[in-house]
Amino acid sequence: MNKNLLIYIFVGFIFNISDCKAFDCTPSLDCVELGYINVENECADIDFYCPFDNTKVVCSEKKLLKSCDSFGDILYDNGLCAVDIKDIDPNRTPVGIVVDPEQRLAIALTDSKIIPGSNYSGQKPFWSINHCETTNDKCDTQNDAIKACSSDGKENTLAVLNTDCSNDAFYSVNLYEPQICNSSFCKRGNWFLPSFKELFNVFLSRTPLNLLLQELSPYGATQLEKEYWTSTESSLDRAWTVYYSTTSVQIKGSKAYKSSQYAVRPMVKY
Repeated sequence: MNKNLLIYIFVGFIFNISDCKAFDCTPSLDCVELGYINVENECADIDFYCPFDNTKVVCSEKKLLKSCDSFGDILYDNGLCAVDIKDIDPNRTPVGIVVDPEQRLAIALTDSKIIPGSNYSGQKPFWSINHCETTNDKCDTQNDAIKACSSDGKENTLAVLNTDCSNDAFYSVNLYEPQICNSSFCKRGNWFLPSFKELFNVFLSRTPLNLLLQELSPYGATQLEKEYWTSTESSLDRAWTVYYSTTSVQIKGSKAYKSSQYAVRPMVKY
């Protein structure tokens, strides 16, 4: 090899070393590029912390909690979700099932039970006394138009609770709270009676939801019954129910007297 070339290489090497004394030559390490793609509150348990940034971690896929962005996700009491029944962390408590990820709505794992001291003796509440006067719109219509009328169950529930009627169905959902709830969103007072639109959309997926609820029975889950109250009114003395017709195998609505007794399934915004 040419001696002059060796001298040039050696001089260049010396120059680079002296250059590093003046500047920080430590390589820039990226935790995400190294595989630390999670943050701590996404994980049920931490496998590894990034040595350069302890806000970046690794947790195994089965322990990874997701942000509840899909129908059928299993909602934990911390507002995050399990992807599937097999991925449930035994250290966390399911409180619901996501039914509308866009509106961030979930249904409870079970119906709201009888209220101590209520005015009915059965297992299902009445909507209210007849001729209950509320500020909600009266939706005496049919077909798809009903879905656009009084479609916010949370607002409907609050309006009815502000009346002086005997509103057992609404008291029942308003007082509902899962056995274990460590976040404010699932506490008593945040659950509501879904509107016709909200519950009708739930019933469109009744079969897969009931299969999932059956798998969640160790957590107190119960399957959806045939017919439920909604918070959508038809008139002073009637309100809408949603039911599954075994005859026509269809989801339908019915205008029932408010003094009738039907099941109630609480809904919550997470």
